[in-house]
Amino acid sequence: MQLTSTTDEAIQILCLLAGSAQLMNADSVSRELGVPVPYVRKIMCGLKRSQLVDSRMGANGGYVLARSPEDITMLDVVSATETTFNVGRGKRQTNDSLPYLRALDRAYQTLQESVEEYMDSVSIQDILDGNV
Repeated sequence: MQLTSTTDEAIQILCLLAGSAQLMNADSVSRELGVPVPYVRKIMCGLKRSQLVDSRMGANGGYVLARSPEDITMLDVVSATETTFNVGRGKRQTNDSLPYLRALDRAYQTLQESVEEYMDSVSIQDILDGNV
């Protein structure tokens, strides 16, 4: 399992928005994080679709968190940015002559549940406060 750079950038963007007292446009986010503007816009589109950010139009427009930083978890971001998030191999056909495969699948499932539970317990505010 490996998270994409999109997920990492999305978490950084949410932390930046949470720490900002004002709307931030794609250009300012790009400058702050050193990420190309088109990539910022792509990430923002996904975050907006997942209702993690809102956008405001107009001359003073930009992006703002749609929920409080305490209510946005790492799992929310992963769900918004990753197409799959599996620790194991996914569904496999059971082979009764290899019983260890069932045990291995249970181990993967337990690990998956642990990772998801942890990520659901860490909020953007926790990251900002250094409580991780």
